Amino acid sequence: MVGYTAINIQSDVSQTFLNDEIITIMAEKPFAIEFASVLFAITGIFTIAGGLGLSSISNLIGYSWIQSYTMWINAVAIIIGVFEMATAYAIWTKEDYAKTMAIIFSILGLFAFPVGTLLMIIAIIMLMTPEARHYLS
Repeated sequence: MVGYTAINIQSDVSQTFLNDEIITIMAEKPFAIEFASVLFAITGIFTIAGGLGLSSISNLIGYSWIQSYTMWINAVAIIIGVFEMATAYAIWTKEDYAKTMAIIFSILGLFAFPVGTLLMIIAIIMLMTPEARHYLS
């Protein structure tokens, strides 16, 4: 009787030893994970672009009090965009903190009515599928 042993390496690659041969099995990412990761990357790019674009518009207007307020809004938008990109990367690479970041930025994205709200509702739905929850746990 031939026995085998399975070893879990980084939870998405398993190696099975059968008669001194190594068989490597790669688990595919669920579609929901790929979709949510791309969705966060796209929203991150648009958030950063929005922060930079708002900065340009406020400079054209020329009122100093508007520029001072929009400077802070721009900085917050750019920081949120960078963290959304980091969330996309964390989901894609299956980091431990990916699920927490995704929930936080999905909730924040709900306030970006109407497009951000729609995209983040889709992201939440994708992340709550059984295969995505299992993959990120």
